[in-house]
Amino acid sequence: MKWKQQVALVCLALAFGGPAWAAGDDHEDEHEDEPITTISPEVAKDHGIVTDHVGPATLRRTVKTYGRVVVPSSRISHIRARFGGLITDVAVDVGDTVKAGDLLATVEANTSLKQYQIKAPINGLVTQRHANAGEFADEQALLTLVDASELWVELRVFEGQLTDISTGQIVTISSATQRTDSVIQTILPSMDEHPFVIARTHINNSTGVWGPGMFVEGDVVVEETEIPLAIRTSGLQTMGDELGVFVQEGDRYEFKPLSIGRSDGRISEVLNGAASGTQYVAGNSFLIKADIEKSNVEDDH
Repeated sequence: MKWKQQVALVCLALAFGGPAWAAGDDHEDEHEDEPITTISPEVAKDHGIVTDHVGPATLRRTVKTYGRVVVPSSRISHIRARFGGLITDVAVDVGDTVKAGDLLATVEANTSLKQYQIKAPINGLVTQRHANAGEFADEQALLTLVDASELWVELRVFEGQLTDISTGQIVTISSATQRTDSVIQTILPSMDEHPFVIARTHINNSTGVWGPGMFVEGDVVVEETEIPLAIRTSGLQTMGDELGVFVQEGDRYEFKPLSIGRSDGRISEVLNGAASGTQYVAGNSFLIKADIEKSNVEDDH
């Protein structure tokens, strides 16, 4: 168990003061006791216990693809001198952020011997510099600007996936630390006769959390099915040999076994065990389970 979860369990145990155990009947040989605990709303909020309601949901079938983040060619600018001449000043360096219209360099033209300024055509980051004062500017790129606020993700789609994937489909892009939804906009042939095509999708990177060259996964939604009763899969826990959720009624949390049908990893279908509208713990339910199990062990001793 991760150390953050261990700390949370200790704090939660102190806050709960242990669970209550409610007998299902006066005759213990006929009915087993059900695990129940009581938690105040303040404690539940402080420990990130999230609830949801059993109800209709959309089950998604997805196809997993892999690819990488790239900068659109329209957002890369290679800066050159308009007229050959002597570079008298370079105002920026690699790593500097500039806005369209900012001064980049000054050049003295060979023919007129007059100085003219080179300004940024786009907003962006200076990623390359091949110019210094005193050098001669001809046809070479002096600077390279990259605007990474809008990026493409290029996903590889192999032959066996082509019948499922097309433009307009929703795709979830995820890296080790980030996740976002987008839509497949174009499907392009691969260069160099690779055995795949490229599904290209757009992501907003105004916050700078995605980096060009980053390797990512793409989960393409290829089929959607409406189901009448569902829960978030994150709420499922096991108690003994039974799979279920912790149902909330006021301050009271009780484990209820469920019969689960189809699942897409996010959503699981409820076949039996809970009615529509039932409030259950969808996030951090492991804290409630651990508290009940801990008290059960203590009671045995």
